[in-house]
Amino acid sequence: PLTTIKEFTAILTDQIAGPISREQQEYLAIIKGNVERLTRIIDDLLDLGKIEAGRIFLHREFVDLAALVNAVMRSVRPLAQSKQIRLATEIPETLASTFADADKIMQVLTNLLSNAIQYTEAGGCVTVRVEEQTNEIQFVVKDSGVGIAPEDLPRLFEKLAQLARP
Repeated sequence: PLTTIKEFTAILTDQIAGPISREQQEYLAIIKGNVERLTRIIDDLLDLGKIEAGRIFLHREFVDLAALVNAVMRSVRPLAQSKQIRLATEIPETLASTFADADKIMQVLTNLLSNAIQYTEAGGCVTVRVEEQTNEIQFVVKDSGVGIAPEDLPRLFEKLAQLARP
């Protein structure tokens, strides 16, 4: 069903079925963004099953992390703009390429940013900072949202946990 929704959205967006107004283009962009988000959620659930079954494989290659972070930021920008949330990055100019699975890093960052945007009020800010540590790279996603209630912190990494807003 998602493939069909994607294809018909593209047909409308590309005006193959006839002209559309600027307002309709905006609505279609929102539909497209949410279909992509739903696709990522489904992919995440499928990956979870693979991880539990011990069938997840990493496809490592040298990755330009600055370019990767910027690509993720571009992908979530429409969601942030729809809520008037400012996106920012803090990436060291000297950041070296890293041997990693680019798709998995993108998946995690996209999930973190989508959640940060979802729980940040209009006019807020979401920032991604990349920090070089000894033998590792740390990604920090910071937002001006409501945060996580202290009593929910122990459940943060439970499978399929949904935490209440403070």
